[in-house]
Amino acid sequence: MRRRIRYLAALLLTVLVVAGIGAGRASEDEGPGLDSGLPGQAGYIYFRAHMAGLFRDMGLEGSLDYGVFEVAMIGYYNLIRDGDVARDSIITIIDYTRPSAEERLLVLDLHTRALLYTSLVAHGMNSGEECAESFSNEPGSLQTSLGFYITGEEYVGVHGKAMRLTGVDTTFNDRAEERYIVIHGAWYCTDDFVEDHGRLGRSWGCPVLPPDVAPEIIDTIKNGTCLFAYYDDDEYLENSLYLDREAAVREFIMRDRDGR
Repeated sequence: MRRRIRYLAALLLTVLVVAGIGAGRASEDEGPGLDSGLPGQAGYIYFRAHMAGLFRDMGLEGSLDYGVFEVAMIGYYNLIRDGDVARDSIITIIDYTRPSAEERLLVLDLHTRALLYTSLVAHGMNSGEECAESFSNEPGSLQTSLGFYITGEEYVGVHGKAMRLTGVDTTFNDRAEERYIVIHGAWYCTDDFVEDHGRLGRSWGCPVLPPDVAPEIIDTIKNGTCLFAYYDDDEYLENSLYLDREAAVREFIMRDRDGR
């Protein structure tokens, strides 16, 4: 009886909440790149009501479009289903539709429903200047790669503390290790650089952070958390293996049923 009441409440919450969120560029009913004709609409309504509550509780309005958040969470639950995520409380989202002068990297704690960090993050020098517009998985491209990553161990490199990334999105970022795509800090990713140049400096493809916050963020997200690099790219949104909404909803409902 309690579950039935909870389900009906979720349906009502969706009607009340979804109508008022995601008013930005990724605000359409099904989220960016998702097929509205998929079956299991009741399950999706339940899933979306929960995601809307998370979005609201973490105070993400203004920092992240709801549609981007939902796409990230669909991928997150597919990664959970596949057993790729060792630490499921943390997700990092980078929204490359925003210019580099904005804090477009967010670290979220899904268990405590908290926004832990917002940060500047640089993109690859051949991806664009102020805004990233081109993406590649090819070695030597000096471009950013889109998609889902699993964070690895930390190490000390030429830029100080750094963290390895494993790209799991086939054809989109699965050559990240071969390309030495890692998270690290650098002098060209600071507010002072933005003030002088109107944008951040650019990397060889790595998501580079301000040096004063990079070590703390690395400590928070290292060793098996999900990181998602987003852009409104039709090829990616239509072809990523991790944007299977049906599978994500099933995984979410199963975990929710079991109290996980």
